[in-house]
Amino acid sequence: EFCIITPYDAQRAEIVRQLQTAELPWDRVFNVDSFQGAPLFNFLSHEAEYVIISAVRTTSPGFLRSRNRTNVMLTRCERGMILVSKRDFLAGTGAGRKTLIGDLVQRWSSSA
Repeated sequence: EFCIITPYDAQRAEIVRQLQTAELPWDRVFNVDSFQGAPLFNFLSHEAEYVIISAVRTTSPGFLRSRNRTNVMLTRCERGMILVSKRDFLAGTGAGRKTLIGDLVQRWSSSA
């Protein structure tokens, strides 16, 4: 079982649209706020075995500045997680480098 979580409504809508166009399952794509307390998600723990996180930004971190809400996204997987973002945004001098996800990217990069 897997789900896709994004903090951005526009990304969620586009992911759903693309999945529907490709005739793929689209009912497991959530905005982090709806996922957090949603009866939409059928698991008691609001978790999934695998979670794909879409956090693609190019300029301002926006939602990613909220460590609490970002933590909700990052802690929903039971077995594995795929993080989709723009490396330049999260590393080096990118605007997202001072976010929780930016911290993870820096840590993973330094330990590789």
